Amino acid sequence: MGAEDFLHFFLRCATKTNEGVAESMHNYVHMHSDKRRVLDIRDVGLEGRSHWNGPPINCASRLRESAFDRHFEGRRRWHFKK
Repeated sequence: MGAEDFLHFFLRCATKTNEGVAESMHNYVHMHSDKRRVLDIRDVGLEGRSHWNGPPINCASRLRESAFDRHFEGRRRWHFKK
């Protein structure tokens, strides 16, 4: 296999990978852009990006707690009402 064949093969693989990533990201954005929610396009993008890059919701407890600690400057300052 020469350099031309390898480059052709590599570019085909890269193109297919990028296409799959774009389709997957489109699906996440589509999930968050339901017309009943009436979100601004920026908010849809932020939610889609968080969904794409963040952990699954059932594994996000530590992330949530550390974000609250950082935002409220410690756990003693969390003030939530039931």
